[in-house]
Amino acid sequence: MLRRPATTIKLTPEDILEYDDSVLLQQSASISLVDHNQEQDKSLTGIIFKEPLQNKNERIGVTRNERS
Repeated sequence: MLRRPATTIKLTPEDILEYDDSVLLQQSASISLVDHNQEQDKSLTGIIFKEPLQNKNERIGVTRNERS
């Protein structure tokens, strides 16, 4: 059996930020679905509090340079 060297993947900070943004987008979509369902049940459950979403950069206090 032939063997080849292991493949290495190099990630840049931009790759990680892009991944964080995609995860945040997925979370936002699922939370909006939950919010929609909660609105329908609001009369039954009373007051509902939501926590604001934060991505990793906001949690650790990193600012991001926007690309033009």
